[in-house]
Amino acid sequence: MRILEVINEDLRDWFGKGKKGGAGGGGWDRYNTKGERIGKCGDKKPGEGKPKCLSKSRAQKLRAKGGKKAIAQAVNRKRRKDSNPNRKGKAKNVSNKYKK
Repeated sequence: MRILEVINEDLRDWFGKGKKGGAGGGGWDRYNTKGERIGKCGDKKPGEGKPKCLSKSRAQKLRAKGGKKAIAQAVNRKRRKDSNPNRKGKAKNVSNKYKK
C-alpha cells in the first residue's frame, strides 16, 4: 500500500513557530544593529535594513559570549556581506562567531 502525503509548508510558518517573539515561545527572531530583538523572522518592515535572524539557542550562545554587543556584531557582519535587503536568490550564510 502506498501512502501519498502532500506537504504544504510555508517558511514564514516555520520561522515563526510559537508565540509572538521567539524568546517567549520559540521560533526565530530578527535582531537590529544594537543587538535588540525587533520581532519575528520574516516580518521585516518597509525601509528596514537586511534582517539577521537567529534561533533562540544561537541568540543565547552569543549573549553569553558578549551580550548585546556580540549579537550586534553578527548583525553588522550580515549587513556588510549581504547589504541589499531586497535581493532574490540563494541565501548568503554569514558566520555568527563573536570576535572580542
